[in-house]
Amino acid sequence: GQLNPELAAYFRKVKTCLYANWVGAREFQRRRNLSVRFSVTIGPGGVVQGVDLVQSSGIRQLDDTAERAIYKCSPLPPPPGDSSVIPLTFVPGELG
Repeated sequence: GQLNPELAAYFRKVKTCLYANWVGAREFQRRRNLSVRFSVTIGPGGVVQGVDLVQSSGIRQLDDTAERAIYKCSPLPPPPGDSSVIPLTFVPGELG
């Protein structure tokens, strides 16, 4: 489905920070089929309270570096609406 424009803008902002802080991902950049998914709990003020691995890339090093990037971006902008849990997917092939 399509994200509403406010949510789409939110995820763009978050991904900009995440990808800027995703140290070690470049070595996987050419492997277009890789991705790792998380469910992130955001508390008051955008503080990251928890990160749960939903789907591993199959490469622990890649998963760990992505999780560290999430914590480095804390506090995140508070998500629009009343949601405190957001899905995040990292794709090394999207790195610019």
